[in-house]
Amino acid sequence: MNAIPSNPYLVRVGFYLTKDRPNRARTFREASIWWKKHAEGVALQDLFDAKQLMDTADGFEDKSVGQLAIFAHGTPTALGRPGRFGLDVRAIRRHPPLVYSPDDFAEHWAPKLVDGALISLAACLCSRDPKWYRVQLWGRDLSSWSAKSYEWGGSMSFAARLAQAFKAQGKRVKVRGHCAAGHTIHQALLREHTGDAPRGRALFGIVHGVGIVPERQLRRQWQRVVKGELAARWLLGINDGETVRLIKERLGL
Repeated sequence: MNAIPSNPYLVRVGFYLTKDRPNRARTFREASIWWKKHAEGVALQDLFDAKQLMDTADGFEDKSVGQLAIFAHGTPTALGRPGRFGLDVRAIRRHPPLVYSPDDFAEHWAPKLVDGALISLAACLCSRDPKWYRVQLWGRDLSSWSAKSYEWGGSMSFAARLAQAFKAQGKRVKVRGHCAAGHTIHQALLREHTGDAPRGRALFGIVHGVGIVPERQLRRQWQRVVKGELAARWLLGINDGETVRLIKERLGL
C-alpha cells in the first residue's frame, strides 16, 4: 500500500533548503533527478532559507498536498544550520528572520496538507533523539548504529517534535527521517514518527518485527541490502508495501 494518499489531485511537494551549503549544486542536481524520476508532483524547488519555506505554503490550496519532502542539513534538533537558518526546536516563536520552530512550520503548512500526509526529511540525524546522540556517539562516527543506540528511539528528535506540532494543529501526519549522518536520500537508518507515537518505528523494526535486536551481522546485512534505492523509496513513500516486500526478499526473510 502506498504511503501517499491515492487521490490523484493531491501533489507531492519537494524543497531543497540550501543556504551556505558548499556542495549545493551537485547535491541539488542529484536530489532533483531522483525526485523527478519518482515523484509525480511539483518539481523540487531550491529555497534559500526557512522563511521562503514558510512563505511557499501560501501558494497551495487547503488540503491539496499529499506529501512534503525537504532536503537539507540536519541535526537531532534542527533542520538546516542550528541557530542560523532553518527550523529548530529551540527557536523562540516568531524568531526573526531566519530560524523558525516546528510549531511555526506546522501552523503554516497544516491547512495545506491532507490528513495522513507524509513528510519526508532527507536530512542527517533528524530522527535521532538528542540524548541518544550525546550518550552514544560523542566524538565517534555519526554514521554508526549500535544495538544499544537503536534502542533509544527518537521521541525528542526534530522529526518527532514536528509530528507532534502538526498534531497540535489538528493534522495527523507521518514524518520520516534519518537516524544517522550520511547520504541525503540513500541513508538506510530510517524512522517514522506520528503525533501519537513520537518515539517512532525504525524501518529495521518494521521489516524484521518487534524484538529483533540489530546485532553486528544483521546491521552489516541491512546496510548492504537497504542503503541506496530501497532506502530512498521508503523515505519518500514510493509504494511502501512493495518496498518492504523487496527488502524482506533480499534479506531472505
